[in-house]
Amino acid sequence: MVPEVLLVRGDRVESRHHIAYAIVDGDGTVVASSTDGEPVFIRSVVKPLICILIVASGAAERFGFTREEIALIAGSHSGEPVQVSMVVQILEKIGLKEEQLRCGAHPPFHEASALALSEAGVAPTALHNNCSASHAGVLALAVQRGYPIAGYGSLGHPAEAEILSACAAMFEVEPSSIVVAVDGCAMPTFGVPLAVAARFYARLAAPESLGRWGDAAHVVTGAMLEFPYLVAGTGRFDTTLMQAAHPSIVSKSGAEGVHALAWMDGRWGMCTKVIDGADRAVAPFVVEALRANGILNARQLETLSAFHTPPIFNNAHEIVGNLEPVRRRTADERQL
Repeated sequence: MVPEVLLVRGDRVESRHHIAYAIVDGDGTVVASSTDGEPVFIRSVVKPLICILIVASGAAERFGFTREEIALIAGSHSGEPVQVSMVVQILEKIGLKEEQLRCGAHPPFHEASALALSEAGVAPTALHNNCSASHAGVLALAVQRGYPIAGYGSLGHPAEAEILSACAAMFEVEPSSIVVAVDGCAMPTFGVPLAVAARFYARLAAPESLGRWGDAAHVVTGAMLEFPYLVAGTGRFDTTLMQAAHPSIVSKSGAEGVHALAWMDGRWGMCTKVIDGADRAVAPFVVEALRANGILNARQLETLSAFHTPPIFNNAHEIVGNLEPVRRRTADERQL
């Protein structure tokens, strides 16, 4: 059976989330897996790769992006005021404005920031979109290359053609093998087997293995490790995991229950997909996988306990259950 995350209410299992995942070592060997090898849209898990291209293109140097800004471009921010201000700063550096972002608007993920906007009678803008920094980074790539600004992010735009080519190179696959659709933020999303994404994250743990992309990869992973708050935000899983395990893990979540990480010390990568798309099951499985492989110590597990077996509350804020990861080995799986 594949791994599961259970929602237990009282003493009964109420819901089951099945997990597909792959762990790949630095040699490209799949060492653990519960996936059938079909392509999965990896959503925002691809953002560090896109950021590597932006750095490698010379755009980060030309526009004077700080390490904080690089971490923000590689992440999916929470719409907190300091993060939104940094997106504005990135746009100013490339001579563009908020109106040129195609990502659309949604309220900040950070509840206090969303509430503050609501109480002030201010509608969220594209700047609050969790993908706005990544979009600003792609705009920087377009300006750097002399591509048109109009239509950036669309499937036929030259910036997206370059991103697809770079993804194929860093994934070590043919571009034609990558499934392409449109993400929630209006930019393309790429579908590859989980083992392919996990192999890329394993290579992030040894940037020199990425060849001509290695120097840029080192810059991006270094920025993410140094500024985990900017990769996600207050109370978010990616931020908390990277802070707890610093500097051993680079972590990046995506929509619909997708997650990837690079274990820097062990030089392996893992990519996870909750089959039914439930984001709530990601953290319990990931923390359990790291625990089962001896990567997190007791102190780190304590720090991450609210993500490992998170409580379920009712409307009166009483604990009525919890999420529990259950990891069963498949017939062809072996532990590290």
